Formats: sequence, C-alpha cells, structure tokens
Amino acid sequence: MRQLRLLAAVAVVIGHGYVLHGETPAPRVGGIPLHTLGLYIFFTVSGYLITSSWNRWPNLPSFLRNRALRILPALAAVVLLTVLVIGPLATDLTLSEYLTSYPTWLYLSGVLLVPQYELPGVFVSHLSPAVNGSLWTLGIEACCYIATALLGVALRRFAWAGTLILGVASIALALQPAGGPLESLRAVGAVCCYFAIGALACHLRVDRRHFPALLVVCLGVGWLALGAVNAPVATMCAWVVVPALVLATALRSKNSTSKVDVSYGVYLWGYPIQQLVIQVNPDLPVAFSVALTILFTLAVATLSWHHLEAPALGLKRSGKLGAISRLRSKPALRASTA
Repeated sequence: MRQLRLLAAVAVVIGHGYVLHGETPAPRVGGIPLHTLGLYIFFTVSGYLITSSWNRWPNLPSFLRNRALRILPALAAVVLLTVLVIGPLATDLTLSEYLTSYPTWLYLSGVLLVPQYELPGVFVSHLSPAVNGSLWTLGIEACCYIATALLGVALRRFAWAGTLILGVASIALALQPAGGPLESLRAVGAVCCYFAIGALACHLRVDRRHFPALLVVCLGVGWLALGAVNAPVATMCAWVVVPALVLATALRSKNSTSKVDVSYGVYLWGYPIQQLVIQVNPDLPVAFSVALTILFTLAVATLSWHHLEAPALGLKRSGKLGAISRLRSKPALRASTA
C-alpha cells in the first residue's frame, strides 16, 4: 500500500498548491478537491492497516509505542526545523524580534499534536499565512489509533460493532449543516468516517474477492460521471466508492520489494515547501510551482525516511522481536526451575 499512500500524499501537495496560489477551486475528482481526496485515501488505508496491526499484536503498550515511533520523530523534525530554520529565513521581523516572540515558541506544541499554524512575520503577504496547514489531521489520526486500541481492549472480537457505531457517528458529524453549532467538526467527521470504513473492512476480513474487476470499474466510472454533474451527491457516494476503489487497488497490488516509504514525509513537508517556493517566486505559474514543490518535497522526504523514520521503525521492530523472544523463553525458564 506504499504506492497508494504516496499517491495520496502527492495529491494533497498538488491540491494545496492550487489553493495557496489562489487557483480555486483546486482540481476535483468525483466532486472532491484533490487534496481532500488524498486525505480520504490516507485515512481509509490507515484504518485498514492500523486495525490489522492491532489484530496481529493486541498489546496496548506495544501498540501505542509503535504508533508514537511512526508519527512523532518525523513530526518533531518538521516542527523544529520550521521554527529554527524556515521561520528565521522567511520572517519579515528581525531575528531578535522573531526569537523573542511568544508565538514562535508556542509553535513547538505541534510536537505534542497540538498544531499552531502561524509564525511571527512568516508568509504574512501570502494568501494564507499558515506555515503548515497539513498538521491539523495528525491529532485526529492519533485519536483514531487510540480508539482502535480501546475498542480492541474493551470489545475484543466485537470491536467491529464499536467501529461501526463510531463510523455512523462520524458520518453524522460530516453531515452537519453549514452554520450549525457543530459545523467546525464536519471535516473531522469526514476523515474519521473513512478511517472507520477502512477499519471495519479489516475487521470483516474483506479481501480482493469482494471486489470483482468489472464492479470496480463500473463504480469508478459512474462516480466520476456523477461528480461532473452533481458534486454534492457524488461526495456522499464517495463514502462507499472511495474505500472500495482504495481497498480494491491495495489488495490487488503486489507487495513491493522496496521498504522505502516517503509518503508521510511528503505529507509533512509539502505545505511549508510550497509556501517557500511561493515566497521565492510568487509569479511562477501554478503548474511549475507545484512541480518544483513535489521535487523538493520528495528529496526532503527521502532524507527524512532514511535518517529518521526508518531508524525509528527499527526500534519498533526490535521491541516487538524482543517481546516475542521473552515470551518464548518463559516456558524454558519455568522448566529449568521446576
């Protein structure tokens, strides 16, 4: 599923590029903006994989440690480098004013999944002064991880029922009317429902046999056609069609021999790099600006993977192997002391 996650991350970068250049609406697929569709793909895949991980190794401390090792090191790096490198280079303030400003250091709360979006004097002349608008989803995804584990602990083999209830509640949030008291939670409900659908598919052991090729093609073509004529209805249909297309693609794809996974790094770095490209050359055509952003982002994400994310995942694997070896050694220990 690495290729699918990378495709989703690049879609987020492209969509954000159009928005940050003021080229709205961003390109749409099935009535959904490209960057939003990328998020839906991410959350669907994440729901499936995270639930699969829990089902294989239902140990709460190990699960939480492994999720932290996957998310936090790369997140800490992007937050720290944003404050200490991007901020001083891009701010309109003097270095002294920037470093003594309280919001500068408040931005570090992003390491704890409490994102701040602006830095003093940074990108203030842009259409959006947000330094990294992509960070808003990380806390939500972490909450989805915790919910997966808690449902597994509390309900065990009936965790699918709890997942279904949370999915229905998420759809209810996503359908909140504009101007209503819960309007701000619509985007949260939308991404959470895709996570729940992916998780439910894992619980129900959905596999590629459930996605005949002809059915998948018909769903995709019909959804694209509907998006061209009635985007609101296509958006609602996407709750069924997008997870079906994502899972059909992922479950049919062959396992890659490469262990490199730069999708998370692309997601983390795409937004601030796009803002820097705009700052350096605001008159660059949007297509060229987005292309440059993707190239720079892939380079930074590759460095992040090899020097930060992969070593952190090595700790995750060694911890699991250590736990397995301890479990295997216990019977021998008991036998030797009997």
